Formats: sequence, structure tokens, C-alpha cells
Amino acid sequence: MRLTPWRKQHPEPSRGNGGIRRLRDEMDQLFDSFFGTTKPADWNFPRTAGGWSPEIEVLEGDKEITVRAEIPGLDAADVDISISGNRLTLSGEKKESSEERKGGYYQSERRYGYFHRTIELPAGTKADQVTAEVDKGVLTLKIPKTEAAGVQRIPIKTSPPAAPASTIPKKTE
Repeated sequence: MRLTPWRKQHPEPSRGNGGIRRLRDEMDQLFDSFFGTTKPADWNFPRTAGGWSPEIEVLEGDKEITVRAEIPGLDAADVDISISGNRLTLSGEKKESSEERKGGYYQSERRYGYFHRTIELPAGTKADQVTAEVDKGVLTLKIPKTEAAGVQRIPIKTSPPAAPASTIPKKTE
């Protein structure tokens, strides 16, 4: 009798450990979608109709927090900014349409999408003094910090150095 070696067929032989790798990729996508680190367009399943999310950058300085959001094609009237407690919320709707008639064809395209992003702000911000401006499709928010919110250095107390081993009396028995 002749034995033929059996090998499990991997759907992705070049990646090795196909099942484990696929599971890891799916778990990464799950965590990324929950924490917002990847765009829905990068996922392998269809997006919900009209959903999109602007890229956001948050920078914390000594005196203020700067938030930048990419909102190309949106007017300031299409964006809503609010702060409730320590949560900054950006929301809005993007609507685009174009029509072209040339020769024997007619082309019409419409794109739309609603977005809603909430960012947790650290304690000690002045919500009543936030400034916002849009320049070349980038929304920039400046959120001042209170004086108490600044970084405070904490001194570390040290204990007196231990006595050297030669000065410690030895027990005699």
C-alpha cells in the first residue's frame, strides 16, 4: 500500500497560517472599527449608505488643545460643532451633485454622507472660549485650557541613604 502525504489546503498559501492570520485580521478590523483607527472604506464588507468620517488630528499643547478635521467640499454652514461636558462633537452632512450633457450622453452623479465624531477632552478646558475656522477644507478648533489644567511637576522624596555594611554591628552568639 502506498501512502500519500496529506496537506491541508490553505486559501491563502502565501500568507502561512491562513486561518489564524484571517482571525487576527478580523479581530484587528473589529477593534479598529470600535476605536475608529481605520476608515470604513478599508473594510472588506459594504459600508452603510451615506456613511463617511473625516480624518481628525488632536494635538495637546501647554495652553490649548488643537483639533483639526479634514472636511473637503463642506461649507461652514454644513458642519455643527458642540461641547457637552468634556465631549466635543463634530457632525454634518456632505452633499455633492454634478451633471454633464455632451453630444449623445448625459451623466449625473450624486454623493452624500452624514458624519458624527465625538472626542473626549481632558478635564480643565474652557468650552466657552473655543474658536473654529475653516481653511482649504481643514477645520481647525482651538480649545484653551484652564490654568489648573497645566502640567504640574511632583517632587519625589528620597529616604536617607542606608548605613554602610561595615558600620552595622554583628551579632555574636
